[in-house]
Amino acid sequence: MQCEVVQDGTGNYLKIRGAEEEVISDRMFLYQEIPGFLPMELRRINGQKEYVFNISGRISLQKFLERENFSRTDIQQMFRQIFDMADCMEEYLLDSRSVVIREDFLYLDSGRGIWEGIYHEDHKQGTAEAVGHLLEVIMDKMNQKDRELVFFIYGMHKLTRGTDCTRDMLREYIYEEMSMFCPAENRKVPNSVPAPTKVENNSLLTAGRCKTRRTRFIRGCFLPGMILAAGVLLPMVLWWMGMFRLPVSGGTDWMKAVGTTLFFLAVSGYGVWKTLPEHAGKKKEMPVCFQDEKRDRNRVCLIPQTGEEEVVPIPYFPYRIKMENREWDCHSVVHILQEAGMVMVVDEDSGQAVYHNDRRLLPWHKTRLEDGDLLRIGGHEYVVEITQPEYVM
Repeated sequence: MQCEVVQDGTGNYLKIRGAEEEVISDRMFLYQEIPGFLPMELRRINGQKEYVFNISGRISLQKFLERENFSRTDIQQMFRQIFDMADCMEEYLLDSRSVVIREDFLYLDSGRGIWEGIYHEDHKQGTAEAVGHLLEVIMDKMNQKDRELVFFIYGMHKLTRGTDCTRDMLREYIYEEMSMFCPAENRKVPNSVPAPTKVENNSLLTAGRCKTRRTRFIRGCFLPGMILAAGVLLPMVLWWMGMFRLPVSGGTDWMKAVGTTLFFLAVSGYGVWKTLPEHAGKKKEMPVCFQDEKRDRNRVCLIPQTGEEEVVPIPYFPYRIKMENREWDCHSVVHILQEAGMVMVVDEDSGQAVYHNDRRLLPWHKTRLEDGDLLRIGGHEYVVEITQPEYVM
């Protein structure tokens, strides 16, 4: 693409030449501003189109990488917004491959902290190829001493080299990384918690239990009683209104009255039976348990297969394990995670492969662990022991 950056009295602009024929995206971007994309004007010079993008108050990714001491979080946010641009184009029924993912066509609005790009029909590039090139540019500019950033960039770049790499896979990798490297104070459970803080943390749990008791009372006593009372009162109301009175003598038609009363009692009895909890008095109420409490009460240990090694307890999630292999002069690094009560293992692209039940783990992919599974890390073999939480009402 032929492009140039110009500056005049009104601001800075990026100009790009386009084909002569008009395309659908021209009108779409000309008459509205789409979030995530630079404001655009369309001009015609000698019959040829020229796209003019307003980049005033913004800096390109190329300059951002040269000027800023960027972190892993900055790059993650940028890629998330790039993928949102592609999703937005698919919602508009446009080709997401025409979102230009290049360091000189991505601009940061520092005031709003938003990355913006452009859409160009003449430029089509696969997501894996474009993201891989961008990651290589970042590799040349990043701080090699920032371990979190280095692991993230190289892991994502390796993912783009796969033949089946998709935008959803890259997005999932970013979200996994964001959940994996959370601050330590948010991961570790303190040994002792002051009583007032403990009450505050359990307030939601207490409220849930009270709500459960109220619901149990309404379903078990109040609602059936109201239905039964309606079955008794309705015949009395009908008798008071004269529904059972004989037209000539004015007496009571007892056969009609008794039949109607029995009918209403049968209907109310059926209603009471339907509103009673199934297996009343025998069914145990499901306890209310939140994710944080469930995570804290899970216990995971790695039991060595040989008596010479020590047990590896997992005190919190996510937990990073590094195993040295002196024989091969390399090391293996894995992360133990927990999501929705399930324990996961992630291989951090170790120097020596990590095996789960004699199957090699794919780097940076989550694999579920079950109680009794075999896990081989850097020549050390362990049996996974998972103690499920016990819920107490």
